[in-house]
Amino acid sequence: MDMEFTYETEKSYECVDTFQCFNCTYLENCENMTDSDFSALCKGCHDVFGCVKLENKAFCIFNRQFTEGEYREKVKYLKSLPAEKILSELAKIKSQHPLTQTIGRENENSTYGNYMFKCRNCYLCFDSENSEDSGYIYDSGKNKKAYDISQCGEIEISYQVLDSGLIFNSSYIVFSKNIQDSRYIFDSVDVKNSMGCVGLTHKEYCFLNRQLTKEEYEKITEPLIAELNSKDYNWGTLAY
Repeated sequence: MDMEFTYETEKSYECVDTFQCFNCTYLENCENMTDSDFSALCKGCHDVFGCVKLENKAFCIFNRQFTEGEYREKVKYLKSLPAEKILSELAKIKSQHPLTQTIGRENENSTYGNYMFKCRNCYLCFDSENSEDSGYIYDSGKNKKAYDISQCGEIEISYQVLDSGLIFNSSYIVFSKNIQDSRYIFDSVDVKNSMGCVGLTHKEYCFLNRQLTKEEYEKITEPLIAELNSKDYNWGTLAY
């Protein structure tokens, strides 16, 4: 509960930008953590409390090493204190560990961006994971050959998509799901080979919400798409 930009995390509370964590509270920018609390920029730790920038550690409190018995006794008391007091102490330790230019894990050829995880050949992506050959992405994951994508998932060979998922070979899609080979679609589900439509479900070969045959659809849309591509609407030319 109360999580933000968090992936593959279970039984946790008040975590931000965490990845693969279990039974944790108040974590920030942490990965692969278990049974830990009030920590930031840590990786591969278990049973740490109020720690910053530790890796593969256990039974640490405010970056100090303890035995398991000492740790459990002290943590029992610390958890009885108001969260605000612990966060104040954590902030003091964080101020001694400046952030790097970018935060990310397991990326390949994806230098520019921030909060990227398991991305390959990506450019200027933020809060993105498991994406490849993509660029200009925000808060989206599992995308391939996708550009200008925001708050989406599983977008492939597509451009300019917002608040949508399962989009293939489509452009200018908003608040829609399972769209293929379409353009300018809003608030629709399971739509294929359509253009300029709103609020459709389980449809194909529609233009401006009108149902057409395959031949009628192609006769209208092919010259229209060619005209749109030939004009300069300041969108630029997209090259994959």
